Amino acid sequence: RTSLTSILIKKWQKSLWVQCGRTKFLVFRSKDEFIEWNDRIDISEKKRDQLVRFKVDFEKEMRKSNVRGFKLTNIKPKIYSKGGPLMHQFKLERWMDLGPSIAAAFASQNPKEVHRLHSVLHGCLQLCPGRGLKSIKDLLIDNNK
Repeated sequence: RTSLTSILIKKWQKSLWVQCGRTKFLVFRSKDEFIEWNDRIDISEKKRDQLVRFKVDFEKEMRKSNVRGFKLTNIKPKIYSKGGPLMHQFKLERWMDLGPSIAAAFASQNPKEVHRLHSVLHGCLQLCPGRGLKSIKDLLIDNNK
């Protein structure tokens, strides 16, 4: 789930993810859309951006003053509907000055797929300043002053 709508209505969609460089992560609707994004040099930048369902450059995001960082939740098994399959899921949270919000949620029936993705995202965060999460010391009020 990589859009607000899919997160709210809890609708899972198949997708393809790629890591670009050290800390950039992209999600595509399909392998064909990734190939078009990657291989076609004749399409506009706007069209290229439309092919990407979700993207985050963790290192770039961490430079924004209101972004505190990112956190991955633990992988948990969950059945989302009665009689539905067991899904292994985790969330990517974006922490802002005002608190956390869900940036994306990922799940699969295959636990190995989920662990691989979790590991890749964790690796991206480890390469960021503060390992993906800034200190909150500047937000704390010092009553001793």
